[in-house]
Amino acid sequence: KACRTIRMSEMPPKATQDGPPVIAQASGEAPRIEWLDDGVPRAPAFQDTYFSRAGGLAETRHVFLGGNGLPDRWLDCDTFAIAEFGFGTGLNFLTTLQALRSLETPPKLTFVSFELFPMTAEQLERALGAFPELAAEVAELLEVWAPKPGWSRLAVEGAELLLAIGDARSLIASALDGSAAV
Repeated sequence: KACRTIRMSEMPPKATQDGPPVIAQASGEAPRIEWLDDGVPRAPAFQDTYFSRAGGLAETRHVFLGGNGLPDRWLDCDTFAIAEFGFGTGLNFLTTLQALRSLETPPKLTFVSFELFPMTAEQLERALGAFPELAAEVAELLEVWAPKPGWSRLAVEGAELLLAIGDARSLIASALDGSAAV
């Protein structure tokens, strides 16, 4: 049985009366990040932190996993797909991967994520250092981390991350019309 969930926390901007919004085309450039006193990364361009200052991992487990009924929804699945807008630090992916690996017979996970400004490996390592309980998953992600504009397939044990770097609207259109190798 194939199962899926979709998280739409960061939808692309809506068009205005004057036409579609102007979005910078991602060139694979890393975001400018401010590091707050407690080590939490903040994106000044979006005036937001990448995860909660009051416990990012607990929040992710409650909101992302719990909000999607995971891991219970995996119980009768051979495969499972998740899609989200905004990879950020990858905390949703890594938390999902850790929960998946705790199951006796986990489904094969396909995790699709869109990101306009991917962090560098150094930025990811620093940000995710706040979660030592995810150290094994973080190390595995960093081994394969090489974001580039367009679609990339990153494989880790038990999961495949389809990472889309750029404007999600264009990337989805290219996947649907067959002009992109996904």
